[in-house]
Amino acid sequence: MLSLIRRYPYLLGFCILSAAASGPGQTYFISLIIPLLRADLELSRTAVAALYSIGTVLSACMVPLLGKALDRQPLRLVSGTAVLGVVAGLVTLGASTGASTLLAAFVLLRFFGQSGQSLQATTTAARHFSKQRGKALGITSIGWPLAEMALPFIIALLIKSLGWRYSLFAFAAIYGLTILASTQSLLMLTPTEAGSQRAVKQNKATRSWTVAEVFQDWRAYLFLATTFAPPFMLTGIFFHQGTLASLKGWSSAAIPTGFFAFGLCRGLSSLAVGPIIDRLTAKALFGFQLIPSLAASLILAYGNHPLTAVAAFGLFGLTIGLGGPIRGALWAEVYGVENLGAINGFGAAWAVFSTAISPFIFGVALDGGISWEGLMLSQFALAATCLVLGRIGSRAATPAAVQPASS
Repeated sequence: MLSLIRRYPYLLGFCILSAAASGPGQTYFISLIIPLLRADLELSRTAVAALYSIGTVLSACMVPLLGKALDRQPLRLVSGTAVLGVVAGLVTLGASTGASTLLAAFVLLRFFGQSGQSLQATTTAARHFSKQRGKALGITSIGWPLAEMALPFIIALLIKSLGWRYSLFAFAAIYGLTILASTQSLLMLTPTEAGSQRAVKQNKATRSWTVAEVFQDWRAYLFLATTFAPPFMLTGIFFHQGTLASLKGWSSAAIPTGFFAFGLCRGLSSLAVGPIIDRLTAKALFGFQLIPSLAASLILAYGNHPLTAVAAFGLFGLTIGLGGPIRGALWAEVYGVENLGAINGFGAAWAVFSTAISPFIFGVALDGGISWEGLMLSQFALAATCLVLGRIGSRAATPAAVQPASS
């Protein structure tokens, strides 16, 4: 793995930085601002949650367009646009005066941040590395836990010094200058044959599937079902973390400690799974990444000790850490890389959609009298079902070198 970093330091550095740059669009970052914003704008929890869900759904609808742009446009242009989009979202969030501006901020941050930066990170790594794709995706995945551990600390310090509005303006300036300059410089330093989207050509014996052909493949829908479960489960828990802590009787330190365990396990598992993917293929591993989430659901259902949060969040970190590289490599293995951005985009859109509906469904269930234990057991059933579906799809999948069946 170190040899791969030494050989492609700039390209892999870009992928790691892009993954980390998705932070301002992630739920863990935005949730730090929401309590202060809600009090200032005098909006109810339901109103803010609804706007957040609507913004996330709208961003999910646009993600396939971003994936297509990654297949057609220069990477420097797509990357620069994503950075500026996040900056615009941060400024709009800081300047929010009501529901309309808040919705616009959520759309910008979720689309350019959560979706845009993440999609370009995984697509670039999967596209440019074939023999060591698993390692490249594992290295790329370091960016997410790094941001999860650093950004809450940074924004908390800024809020303490400047207040929530000016802290967002200051963070937007810091983010725009550092991320834009760094990503553009890394791409300029990357050799042309590795850095150009159009330079990636597969062996003549390998045929990439078109998006239309993928939609005609029944196995793709099983892959999407498996992709749906982890973000749905985790976003619901993260969004309702206050309810979880209250029901379990945990102190204020329990959840942050759990987040640390989540980030640590996510980062370590992402690095560990890369070489395994290269040795066994993502096709052989797909679906099994949900096993830790099964155990985590049972722990959160029946465990009440504060260390329950550490164990459960750590296990969820394993699922996310293993799932990212496996999922990213699977699309390339099965469907090829020429249209990987568009194909990856539809998968990402489905995952983003799951994060949009999860907080609402969790809230309705809890308000409707379903116990936390019942909710976690439902999650267990969902994860188990998706694991089986994922294994069925991956066992039936053929490598990209095999021509897709004509309809």
